[in-house]
Amino acid sequence: MVDLNKKVFIFDLDGTLTESKSALQKDMADVLCRLLEKENTVTIISGGGFKQFEKQFLSNFNCSYKNLSRLYLLPTSGSQFYSWDEARNAFPAPSSLPLTYE
Repeated sequence: MVDLNKKVFIFDLDGTLTESKSALQKDMADVLCRLLEKENTVTIISGGGFKQFEKQFLSNFNCSYKNLSRLYLLPTSGSQFYSWDEARNAFPAPSSLPLTYE
């Protein structure tokens, strides 16, 4: 059975959560942490690469590690997918699957 009380929030990074190419502000980081603390899923997408996420978002996002398992990052316009790895306490690089004609 599906729990209809769970919620998913999807945000664009540049121009929505932050000014374009600017660091995440503390008040916005606090709002996102509160969403995660309430067991919501938060997904953030951006046209920039993961290094831009690290600089602009993760360096200013100080949420408890226990809540990061519900945070998903989609850099490069969603062509990559990063999820929290509790064993590493990091967002490890996604495994790549080569595209073939088969």
